[in-house]
Amino acid sequence: MTGLWPPAYRLKDTDMQPLHIAMISVHSSPVGKLGTQDTGGMSVYVRELARQLGLRGHRVDIFTRAVEDGQAGNPSELSENVRLVPLAVGAAGHAPKTALYPYLSSFFDALDRFRSQNAAAYDLIHSHYWLSGQVGAWARKAWGAPHITTFHTLGEVKHRVCGAGSEPDVRMAVERELSDTCDRILMTSAKEKNNLMRYYPAREETIAVVPCGVDLDLFQPLDKAQARRRIGAAHDDILALYVGRFAPEKGLERLLMAAACLRSLPRLRFDQLMHLGWKVLFPLALLNTMITGAILLARSPSP
Repeated sequence: MTGLWPPAYRLKDTDMQPLHIAMISVHSSPVGKLGTQDTGGMSVYVRELARQLGLRGHRVDIFTRAVEDGQAGNPSELSENVRLVPLAVGAAGHAPKTALYPYLSSFFDALDRFRSQNAAAYDLIHSHYWLSGQVGAWARKAWGAPHITTFHTLGEVKHRVCGAGSEPDVRMAVERELSDTCDRILMTSAKEKNNLMRYYPAREETIAVVPCGVDLDLFQPLDKAQARRRIGAAHDDILALYVGRFAPEKGLERLLMAAACLRSLPRLRFDQLMHLGWKVLFPLALLNTMITGAILLARSPSP
């Protein structure tokens, strides 16, 4: 999100007063290792959003789960005006996000103690994902500060995409409550907004669509021939790229179905996939097995 256009404003150039923001990301640390369990695009989103707010003069404290002994309660500087504050949630060490809900009240207690001990007066609460949203709702009630939430994904949508039982009922219950009580809900696309209004009691006047930004220092046009030489691709190869974790909700099966439909193309390459910055090389035998399975699935009669 650097290289922004128009250039990033500074508070001194506006009439806006600097805000002190409590950003909550319970299960996903903005400095976690990308591609590992529960650490992906949302982590980048939180880190870069906070960094850009800090560059504009706002102060941001990001509260996340401590994963190492002795880490809890010790803030560290991430970037200008941005601190990372790990807090204890259950036992130290990595844990799936599905196991964290019973510990959210203790996470909020630790968050409130940090606020009190540091005499912090937060102007705004911004929570990410439903687990953090629950903590943000408690903070809103205790502090009297407005609460903005970004769901990133919705339980009702995942329930329909991944099948019954893929998400706990408590998630949908919390999301319904947040949809009704948050001061503002930020969605990253019009489709997400439509899904929210379809499945939850959200009021349209509380929803804003704010598309994700792009780091133009990292993502920019390059010479196509040079890029192909770098990855060992011929100029007439047809390349397919998948970016994301290997999880059911990412829709990887659609790539496999596409491979089955396009297998006759002589220069089509599926042998190199990008997995959140890592190059994952699939052995040809494994890839053929996956494609064959997709073909059989495509040809199987409907029940």
